[in-house]
Amino acid sequence: MQENNESKSYQEFKVIEDGIKRIEEVKKLETEGKTKAVEVMKNWIQSYSITAHELFESEEQPKSKKAPTKKTDFEFVVGATYEKDGNTWAYTGQKGRRPTWVNEAIENGTIDQFKK
Repeated sequence: MQENNESKSYQEFKVIEDGIKRIEEVKKLETEGKTKAVEVMKNWIQSYSITAHELFESEEQPKSKKAPTKKTDFEFVVGATYEKDGNTWAYTGQKGRRPTWVNEAIENGTIDQFKK
């Protein structure tokens, strides 16, 4: 009975070993196929003088996950105070939303006239 179990274990081992060999053969064929495909594409690109821009340009704009940020040349000085129509805002250097009138003044380039 022990010989039968050893024989069965050996057969199972051979099946697994053959399976591994087949997987390796398939991987090799995939690699060779990819290599051949790349070679063919390179030849087409060269034959038709295709540029990377032509090949990868897209009509669709990439979707941004973040809202676009507005960049300005203006930099606040910590401790500066600004006043407009009785509204006062002081820059503390901390993160936080600026009042709308401050943002509008920055965009218009008129923020300096509100500095106290």
